[in-house]
Amino acid sequence: MIGTKHLTMMIPVVTLLLGCAPDDNATRVKQTSDGNNATRVKQTSDGNNATRVKQAREENEAARIKQTLDDYKATVRSARTALPIAVQIEETFPVADHFITSYALEAGPRTWQTDVYFGGRYNLGMAVDVQIDYSSRTLKRIGEPKFYLEEVTQIDILPDGRVESTYHGVHKQFGEKEWGELYMAKGDLSVLGVAVNRQKVENWGRFVAASRRDRIVVSLLEE
Repeated sequence: MIGTKHLTMMIPVVTLLLGCAPDDNATRVKQTSDGNNATRVKQTSDGNNATRVKQAREENEAARIKQTLDDYKATVRSARTALPIAVQIEETFPVADHFITSYALEAGPRTWQTDVYFGGRYNLGMAVDVQIDYSSRTLKRIGEPKFYLEEVTQIDILPDGRVESTYHGVHKQFGEKEWGELYMAKGDLSVLGVAVNRQKVENWGRFVAASRRDRIVVSLLEE
């Protein structure tokens, strides 16, 4: 009986401390547990929704970038008929890059550039203003082309792997007429009055690779 009395006497104490009888407390614990579970379910649901929204955004951005890249390549390829001079350059010097500066910005004149590397030391560039029709993914020439011929005389590989080039040789600018002569001469620089140096500069391959690394390669000769 002493034990029974002790237990009976403890009930009011528990009620006083917790503000409820033991059965009421059990009910409250269950309610709290249910509430916590509901909160965790909601948090998990919110987290899943946030993940799905993020994934959707990333997928949309990837699709947008891919579409822009496809549009860009198609526009560059339109130069096969719209910019014959660029085709001639690639025919003459096959290691060629063609690109349009600031392509994805608002409509307006853009600069088309063609860069080629040849002879183990020469870099020829051509730049011309073009107008882009984004709806048809085509371009048309609206300016006169300018050509730049430079000779690389030294190429150093820095400790961090970067490539440093020195230009102390030929530096010549010319126009479309002179290009026509060079094209007919199959790329023989002597028609421009250049004394051709046929010695390949050390690290030339590394220089060309570094120059072309971040460019989107689109050939005007290959389908």
